[in-house]
Amino acid sequence: MTTLSDIEDAVDDLQAHELHKFLDLTASAISSFDWRSVHGPGVRGSEDEMTKRAYRGSGGYTLLTNNVLELISAHGDVTVGEAAQDVLVPPVES
Repeated sequence: MTTLSDIEDAVDDLQAHELHKFLDLTASAISSFDWRSVHGPGVRGSEDEMTKRAYRGSGGYTLLTNNVLELISAHGDVTVGEAAQDVLVPPVES
């Protein structure tokens, strides 16, 4: 049976691992994306309106995914930025 103490120990172990730092930095980068919809406050009439409209319809998810990955790839942490870049532009196979 899993106890609360077991869960707390697992959380402590995760927080001490490098993966925790990577996930924390990645979440920080993702949260800096402008997630407002075209109907969000201040979007209409802004330069972002056309981009927000492009997220609708076919191809919208691909555009959104690429825009988020581009933002993450420019993140100050090299590991996070390189990981996003690897997903955005897959390495060329030889």
